[in-house]
Amino acid sequence: FFFLFRDRTGRTLYESRMDRLDGNYPRYHGREDADAELTGYIFTHLANGEPDNPRYRLRDVPPFDPVIAESRGKGGARQGVRYKVTILKQGERIRYLVNGETILDHMDTGKNPLHASGLIGFRTFQSHISWDNLLVTALDPDSPSD
Repeated sequence: FFFLFRDRTGRTLYESRMDRLDGNYPRYHGREDADAELTGYIFTHLANGEPDNPRYRLRDVPPFDPVIAESRGKGGARQGVRYKVTILKQGERIRYLVNGETILDHMDTGKNPLHASGLIGFRTFQSHISWDNLLVTALDPDSPSD
């Protein structure tokens, strides 16, 4: 899941879409040596061959590595099972929940001003995944984050 993605050069993602036309991973994953001009967060939620021991990661793009938050063994990643995923960002706090259970809880103290706003997106690779009932809302920055 791509979260708060934007073009570092100030172009809209629509304006820079031709840069990513081939769909190659280096175009948007943001390694320092990549062709991408994009910045944001990437969440991964995958079985990695172990559907009862899924792996979750949060990465800051760029530089993509190292992983800034990681968790294993909570939730699940079983084929044919519907999961309710919630992503919350209030101030510096970013949380990833599956079926109401907090999986990742990260304080992003890097204060990257480019991560204050942006777009969301989805990417899959060799999977049978679908999304439905997407809801995006602004949260009151003064409300409790629990």
